[in-house]
Formats: sequence, C-alpha cells, structure tokens
Amino acid sequence: MMLKNRNHLNLFIRLKQLGTVCSVLHVAAHPDDEDIGLLAYVSYKHYGRAVYWSATRGENGQNIANAYKGKALGVYRTWESMAAREVDGGECLFGPFIDYGYSKNAEEALSKWDKENMSRELVRAIRLVQPQVVVSRWSGNADDMHGHHQAVGQAVSEAFERASDPKSFPELLKEG
Repeated sequence: MMLKNRNHLNLFIRLKQLGTVCSVLHVAAHPDDEDIGLLAYVSYKHYGRAVYWSATRGENGQNIANAYKGKALGVYRTWESMAAREVDGGECLFGPFIDYGYSKNAEEALSKWDKENMSRELVRAIRLVQPQVVVSRWSGNADDMHGHHQAVGQAVSEAFERASDPKSFPELLKEG
C-alpha cells in the first residue's frame, strides 16, 4: 500500500473512532507479547482505541533478527512495536522497567522492579488511557512461562482496583 493511501486509511479510521467509546488497554511484559490480534480487532472492527502497554522495551530478550543487545535491542524492539501499531491501528505505551534477562518467578521480578512501582506504572497507564476494558496478556501464575510475565499478570488486578482510588498514588494526579 502506498503511503498516501495509508494516510487516507488512518484518517478514515480516526474519523470513525469519533463515533465510538470503545477503548481497550492491553497489558504485557515485553513488546513482542501481543500476539492475539486484539488491537487490530478493536481498531478496525469496532473503530475503538486500542493501547498496548509493555512493562519493558525487551532489552534482554531473544534476538535472531540482528546483532543488537542490551539498550540497542530495546530501541530496536521499541521501533518494532511502533511499526506493529501502525499496522494494527493501536498505540504504544512503555513502562520504565528493564528486561534484565530470564526470571524464574514473579517474586524475583517484582523484587528487582519493585512491586509498588509496578502497580504505580500500571495505575498511570490505566488513568491515562481510561479504558473500558483492561486485558492482561498474562494471568500471573506459573503457566505464564517466566517471572516477568507472572509479575505483570499479578500486578494488573491490584492496579485496576487502585486506579479508581484518588488516594492511591496521588502524585500521579498532580502530573495530570
């Protein structure tokens, strides 16, 4: 598709979104965790706002595409995520957490990332997006493969509850 046609498509979708209140926040640990087509479904089928929040930028994940490692890989994965959102009609948000490599369980990940900070950043995302639906890619149990996934899965429910409480993280209210 030519860029000119892509711009027309983006404009058409944005105009259709004016008539809907559908909004979804999809939460995961890494930029490449979104693989269910949810963002495209919300964006193109229902003309809703679809936002993908990744706790990390994938700095230390597996990489067979190129020789990038560490911060450079995080930048590359950020670009990949932004390009994917161009295709599926969604938006990107990123948490401040570093992908430090393999983690065995949620307790380990939350001790490195700080459980309260994880909750704060998820509350920040929920308050910013104000979604009708929050979807967690991960459930927070051992079936989630490793600790980063488990940590995010466990933190989503608590953050969802805390996002509606103005006494929870009042410093975020000062930020807007």
